[in-house]
Amino acid sequence: MALVVLVIGSALPVSAQEHPPVALFSPQEAMQLAREPLSRMLDETTCERIEGVMWSRGNGRSILRPGGMVLLYRAGRRTPFMEVTSREDGVFVARFPAKPGEVIYSQVVAVDPETGQRQYGRKDFRSACMNTAVQVGEVIPIKEEG
Repeated sequence: MALVVLVIGSALPVSAQEHPPVALFSPQEAMQLAREPLSRMLDETTCERIEGVMWSRGNGRSILRPGGMVLLYRAGRRTPFMEVTSREDGVFVARFPAKPGEVIYSQVVAVDPETGQRQYGRKDFRSACMNTAVQVGEVIPIKEEG
């Protein structure tokens, strides 16, 4: 049994394992991440999605939702590929295999405490896994006039 766990653990990309955990965000930063989620490539095959989870109070106001459930979808797919839960700051950090530029959607899921039934929000929080590496082109000297 331990051998199986080691094999599964080693199947993860080494570089994804090397990235440190993301620190907790302030309430202001978490609210901004709820409006504008971040998706970035950590390496050639791993995307990191950081998003604040908002909860509607029904009175037109929304609050951050620690422990909120979210489904992640790849563009053009109807089935989620990952289910995540937000941390104590109301933000989730998900790392998953992806291609640079791949578009990911999220959908908040609420569970009715009385019936246990899931209620699904809109699947409209779109973010692309952007490559954040900077590449410098060739240096071209400028001719001085004079």
